[in-house]
Amino acid sequence: MPSRGAWAEDMSGATVERDACINSVKDLLKQRYVQLNAEHIVGIGTVQERANLHRQLSTDIADLTAALLLWKKTATASAPVSCLPPEVLQNIFSFLALLDPPITPLRERPLKNNKGADEYEDINGELSEPQSFEDFPTWSRDDRGSLGWIKASHVCQSWRSIMLPMRSLWAGTIGILPLATRELMKRVGPSSAVHLTLRESSRRVLSIENALRLIPQTSIHSLRIYFTDENTRHSSLPDFTEYMRNVPWTALKTLDISANGTPECYFNLVAPALHSAKMLNCTMPLIAHSLRRLSIVYNRHRPGYDGLALGDLLENIHGSRSTLEELELLRCLSVHPGDKPQTSSPIHFSALRRFSFGGHSVDLIRLVGDHITYPRACDVAFHALSRKTDELYESHRDYQNPSAAFYFALRLFADELLARHAPYALVLNDQRREAPFVAVREPASLKYGGSDILAEQPEGERRVYFDPEASEHDVLYASKDMFYSVKRETDSSAFLGVQTLSVVRTDEKPTNAHIVARLFEETSKLTFLHICGYEREVLRGFCDVLACDYDHRGKKIDLVLPVLSVLRVSAGAKPLMCKDLAELLTLRTREIEQVKDAKQLAQLIVDKDVSLADPENEEKVVQQLKGLVGELRWKL
Repeated sequence: MPSRGAWAEDMSGATVERDACINSVKDLLKQRYVQLNAEHIVGIGTVQERANLHRQLSTDIADLTAALLLWKKTATASAPVSCLPPEVLQNIFSFLALLDPPITPLRERPLKNNKGADEYEDINGELSEPQSFEDFPTWSRDDRGSLGWIKASHVCQSWRSIMLPMRSLWAGTIGILPLATRELMKRVGPSSAVHLTLRESSRRVLSIENALRLIPQTSIHSLRIYFTDENTRHSSLPDFTEYMRNVPWTALKTLDISANGTPECYFNLVAPALHSAKMLNCTMPLIAHSLRRLSIVYNRHRPGYDGLALGDLLENIHGSRSTLEELELLRCLSVHPGDKPQTSSPIHFSALRRFSFGGHSVDLIRLVGDHITYPRACDVAFHALSRKTDELYESHRDYQNPSAAFYFALRLFADELLARHAPYALVLNDQRREAPFVAVREPASLKYGGSDILAEQPEGERRVYFDPEASEHDVLYASKDMFYSVKRETDSSAFLGVQTLSVVRTDEKPTNAHIVARLFEETSKLTFLHICGYEREVLRGFCDVLACDYDHRGKKIDLVLPVLSVLRVSAGAKPLMCKDLAELLTLRTREIEQVKDAKQLAQLIVDKDVSLADPENEEKVVQQLKGLVGELRWKL
């Protein structure tokens, strides 16, 4: 193997040789220029001499262009990426198609004025598009679209020769670039599955006939279409639904339609092979006997909000009762007495694994419970709307407090466990990028003995979500706020009677000890508390009696959680401050003696995975805690 010095000399020699080549090429070009006597002929040459010079220069330029192309091809072939096998490049291009999808260009929509002349809408105004267009991140003002990953096929002939035969890659772009539909269909081929995507807004004209006339319906396996024009006079959704009715969709497997509040359609879409259907602000009745996933979601204040009759829905999906695995019905079901199903017998969906529904009314929960049943292992979630954001129903005579629906769902889920002679636990959970929720679970014994405290997931998860727009604070504040907004007749016994509670804080939202104390004041029967994620204010809420005096009432205040027996601390977003833990538990030990029939903490568990903010105080704090609690399990 050559030494480093010899290698450096070789490289230096290669550099000199390269420079010599460059100089020789430059000299050759200069020599040819002189040989042609170009300066003389251009200056004072005759017409014939100029014509001959032009012909010779054109020939030389063609030769140089061919030579330059050869050099470029050789340079591309010598690049490291060109050494990758075609199979690897195909995988890279497939990932690129996911990361950089093409974007449909915006353009003005021509309108007819009263005089018959064409006018164009102003595209300089703000676009009013729903937030559901996550797949199109460049949707913005003056967006002219993008080729996305398709630009990679323009890099070189080698890449293009690999990408063109990838039919599945091109099949996912049909409809996104309307003017290229004919060419894209050639690349896809007649026998490949087509994934069609169409978008329309007040600034984009969409002709259903022109968009679909080049595509055989029998080859469309996936259809995603977005109608965002709030003016139904301009929207093409009615034309599209009419087209869907008159065409057989025997191969369609996935349907995703978004609208801006267009009411439901009044005919059935026959799609025998349909597996997944997602509808936003619109409803299209389906006849599909192999449906696995169905989602119907309405945004607030959109036409059709809370307007879908459950009887009509069940009639359409009755044939999928043995195949449906996921069902989502948010803000779409009507609780009007006239919209109830005619039959009193519930429909059992034997394959259902996840069921999510939501609204503002207790009647909705009763309606769903009376007519839809599911296996015990099915995960069920109820989304309770907040009065603060549900202004549409503030003056409605049928409006009901969403807090009542929230606690009614908790009571219902808790009773499911009690009916099986099992206790229940509540889990207050903060989630990043999602609304906080309260889960109803069955407590399980710790592996190393001790008391029931760890709330584990049973066969089927049961959750009640706070409204995401109304829950700007952490889950403790949201629970307190929801609890103190209930009416007198609201059944909040599921929360009041809980004995095992777990607080999971995966977010770093700040909380307040007064809020914690006010919430725990209503859970006086709480015996086991599990805190996943250290927060000083949470501990202070049930250790410092001053935190309970949130109204500064000036009278004797008792410490909250008087019968708390077991406290467990698990790892979270923040490290545990040993010194704070010892100080607060010392304070609680002193204050709890003033409360009648209160109990000292029998067991303190600090999990092994808990990180410490002050490890230098660990040994001292451990000795101090042993004198405060009956049993200490420290990072075992």
